[in-house]
Amino acid sequence: MPLDEPPAADEHDRAVGAALADLQRKGLAPDHAILRALAGPGSEAAIARALAAAPASAAPEARIAPGTIGFTDGRALTINVTGALRGEASFVQHHTVAARGNAGLELPTLVTGRAGLVLFTPEQTVGAVGVFRTGHPDQMIALVPPGGLVTSDQPATDSRAPLDYTTRAWSARLPAAWMASGLDLTFRSDDGRTGNLPASGIDFDAPAELVLQNIRIGMLTDYGDHHWFEQDPAMAGLDYFQKIPVRRLIVAAYLPVRLQPIRMPDGRLYTTASTDQGGVYDGDMRENIGKAMISIGINNANFGIVDTAGAEQVQPQYYRQVVVHTNVGVYANGVQVHGLSGGNGMATLISTDGNEFSHELGHNHGLGHYPGGGQWSAQNPASGWGYDDWRSRFIGNLWWEAAPQDTVIEGVTTPPFAGSYTFNADPMAGGRPSGAITRLTLHTGYSIRRVQQAFAATPVPDPSSATGYRKWNPASHSMEPFAPGGPKPVHSGVPVVTLVGFFDPDARFDTFLCPLYGNYGQVFDLPPPASTSGTAWLEISGPAGTRRIALGNARHAAGQMNKFHINLRQSDLPVTATFVDRTGRRQSFTVPVSPAALPDPVVIGGDDGWETAVVPRLPDFTRWAPEPPVLDSEQELERQLADTYGPVHAWRSDARSGRRPGELYGYDNPYNGRRQYFLLKADTYWYFPTESTDNQWWRYLGDANAFVDHRPNPLRARAQPGSATLDAALKTYYGTTQLVTCPTSRAEAPSPAVRAGAVGALWYAAASRRYFLQRVASAGCGDLPGTATDNAAFWYVGEADDLTALFMRPMTRSEADRRQAAWYRVDRFLEWGERGGDTVGRLFHYDNTYRNTLDYFVQQEGGAYYFPTDHTSGGGWLYLGSFR
Repeated sequence: MPLDEPPAADEHDRAVGAALADLQRKGLAPDHAILRALAGPGSEAAIARALAAAPASAAPEARIAPGTIGFTDGRALTINVTGALRGEASFVQHHTVAARGNAGLELPTLVTGRAGLVLFTPEQTVGAVGVFRTGHPDQMIALVPPGGLVTSDQPATDSRAPLDYTTRAWSARLPAAWMASGLDLTFRSDDGRTGNLPASGIDFDAPAELVLQNIRIGMLTDYGDHHWFEQDPAMAGLDYFQKIPVRRLIVAAYLPVRLQPIRMPDGRLYTTASTDQGGVYDGDMRENIGKAMISIGINNANFGIVDTAGAEQVQPQYYRQVVVHTNVGVYANGVQVHGLSGGNGMATLISTDGNEFSHELGHNHGLGHYPGGGQWSAQNPASGWGYDDWRSRFIGNLWWEAAPQDTVIEGVTTPPFAGSYTFNADPMAGGRPSGAITRLTLHTGYSIRRVQQAFAATPVPDPSSATGYRKWNPASHSMEPFAPGGPKPVHSGVPVVTLVGFFDPDARFDTFLCPLYGNYGQVFDLPPPASTSGTAWLEISGPAGTRRIALGNARHAAGQMNKFHINLRQSDLPVTATFVDRTGRRQSFTVPVSPAALPDPVVIGGDDGWETAVVPRLPDFTRWAPEPPVLDSEQELERQLADTYGPVHAWRSDARSGRRPGELYGYDNPYNGRRQYFLLKADTYWYFPTESTDNQWWRYLGDANAFVDHRPNPLRARAQPGSATLDAALKTYYGTTQLVTCPTSRAEAPSPAVRAGAVGALWYAAASRRYFLQRVASAGCGDLPGTATDNAAFWYVGEADDLTALFMRPMTRSEADRRQAAWYRVDRFLEWGERGGDTVGRLFHYDNTYRNTLDYFVQQEGGAYYFPTDHTSGGGWLYLGSFR
């Protein structure tokens, strides 16, 4: 439909209704001028009807903090939206990109089928603006004013000026269904002007996919305790999805495995230790078991390749899959942890987060060290920012935590942005995770463009294709059937048992079988042996019947057994696996059902609505905690919750539909007086459950009482300047000038109808000598709790004598330490010698002889070593405060 022709009467109502609903979801007032801009000419009658029925809604407050710097604000606009409404449109998915021409900018291109932001910076000031697919004004999406949708991941502790990606651009989230070649956008302002970004001005690349298989391995010893992607696949997957140019990320897992004894491909049998010297990069079991047998084995089993040479590490990568394993083994020089290695469809890691993960996965995506040299390995003003679509936050290309300094790589110097913010480096060039929301490192635009090229050149499994795979055709801008050279899977994405091990067709060594149980794999109808005489083959017998699979009749490499890698459906278990060599010798093994249940794989991305399946997999308050584990306000708790789950929303009767599953909501439960938190499970909602549980709309996470204590934190209380009275000390601590006293005599008390105070005011109950903090807009003496506890109107602060001892009297270090432990809800603080292991969130104290203070820290990183001595955070420790 031409832009200058108004829609039919029934289309006006649909257009206005869609525009009004979108405004209400975003907290924008249902203003007549805005609706006219969004719905188009000729819509006056429909607007009048809609406004008559719409509830009142206040316009949002400006969210750009005073003094905020826009990272891109100093750049001249590249006008690509033309017409009466001119401006620049750009996009953000995992990375900020131009609408087209990104190759010349060394930036990635938009991913087909992945939701993202459109950023529109008008050439002239506008009062409101909306966007729709040209010809579909009924699908109008209201753009949010600058600063109203997303901010940066700058840490809250950063004392410098706030830095956002832009303070000029209007923004809106476009659904995945829109994001494909042919997208043509029309922008319309409140004064009726329109501008067009044509389809020829928007480039798209492949809807790539990546599968991460995750496993912990113990070789002649127990496997390790930690593997983030295996143990918390939803949070880990959401984090990595924001760093890579894929439409869909599948985070799968295998049960951890301990191997003992171990048969090597040359036939040697290890029962207690390898005879080799092991190390991070060294060890025969590292190469032949963790990498060749298990990782290459898992990959080849999923590609339909039955067997290969025992020590060979070759796989054809029919689709993008990386086996991420942690691996520990016993060698002649003791227990050795392997890691810091990646490539060829696998990653051997010590830690499955941090720069190690980003770096070694980068090798799997085709990146070497220092990609592009010093010029392109450092982040810079043109390398682009990242974006976390789940948390609605930009990921700066900066090392937020660093003091201003040059970034120098291979002799090339990149000065700090605005003289104050140090640029980060690519994961392949010594970068590090930075900011408030991620545990992984952002690639430069140069690097991620090359990752995208590698992904686009790789097929994607697709059961609907005659070949089982599709591959991107850049000429047609579509995925087309492609035959990578292997068989077509008969079952895709099903729970599997992967049979890996070594088999000798020459019958010199016994077969070594290791069944691995995974939650996501491809299963094939593999060819039978041409004959059962003088050939090698595998017989599988179970409830589903008996079938035979041909094995290599000869060794693939001299001096080595062959290794096999075959997937079976877990639903077909138990089975007996019988290996028959060419002499006719039979070796049988029972493959039982999985010894433990594995949850489903986590799928991030894909069609709109994929979030619904992720919500149940996110951690609730039994598996999530802030740092430190006890806080003194809901505000600080919600800041940290936003860093994990995204912004905290409030229930609104006029914005219940068209929501996004996974949104976080806060609820002041009047029935139990607690502040509670829920994740939305659907795209619409109704009432919260009041009994701390789930319902059909909401998943209950927990309540603020799990982490918040409004009683004075002894560290803060003892650190503040002295006061003449307890009342003055409490006013200073809580930042209020209001103290309301409820007298001992009921006759002297105000009438129940008389309300006093405000949120944050102190109250003193003279009869019980207790102090409380007001939490609602108005309250009276009759609302005070009758016991030392919270209720819906007040938080309990403390009893007068105890508070006097805390604020007004001398205190020994041992007493202060005891009080602090009680406030943090621990029996005692740990000592430096107890820091071993990877556990984070633990509380320590330190007798700092350099400052003559007793210092307190929370462990933020596994392997954290010495405490800082200068009353700052660092080295894996978060400084909490000190007693003198």
